[in-house]
Amino acid sequence: MIMVFILINVALILAILVALVVKYRRTRDAGFVVLILALVVWPLAAEILVPVIQIQIDSIAAGHPVMYPFSLFGQGSRPLGELIAGVRLLGRLVGSVLLLMAVCLLSRRSAHTPTPATSES
Repeated sequence: MIMVFILINVALILAILVALVVKYRRTRDAGFVVLILALVVWPLAAEILVPVIQIQIDSIAAGHPVMYPFSLFGQGSRPLGELIAGVRLLGRLVGSVLLLMAVCLLSRRSAHTPTPATSES
């Protein structure tokens, strides 16, 4: 069942990527490039970073030495839950900023694009 969800997710990401690339090639609007970053590249990069961060969290929980800034959590000066919540929120913040940039770029273009003339017959 999990494999089905993974395959559906990959198919949707590929469909989004294809749709945005086609739209970018037609319009050459930089907003679509930023949208690709926000909806395709950043989520994939975040998934790659998850195991790296998980290794650090496991090391902290086991009491092993870790690199800075994770060492702050290992020494007990910051709670481990704060690290986990902070990482999740930072990931969402990056995605939200990219989406906002894309919307601003796309809305700027649509504000300057003249509307097609309507024929009155």
